[in-house]
Amino acid sequence: MAAFPQKNGAARTFQLRSNGKFALMYKSFFNLKSAPFGSSPDPRFLYMMPHTREALAGLEYGISARKGFIVLTGEVGTGKTTLLRRAL
Repeated sequence: MAAFPQKNGAARTFQLRSNGKFALMYKSFFNLKSAPFGSSPDPRFLYMMPHTREALAGLEYGISARKGFIVLTGEVGTGKTTLLRRAL
């Protein structure tokens, strides 16, 4: 069991699954429509900033023009995989 404080001071508890992961804890606590933190990035949650749009345009051009090799580099956690999933 895990407990999280509520605004009224009471703790809200959540049952753990047998494999040790929280069973939709975030979804129920924050009243989310879908489960967060999936095993693979979801392009629906890609935040399009100017540099993200530029990278996506480059990927889409490379794919549509049938370029043989496209390089996309960046630091860990910058959204490379999410961007590729969005382009495809």
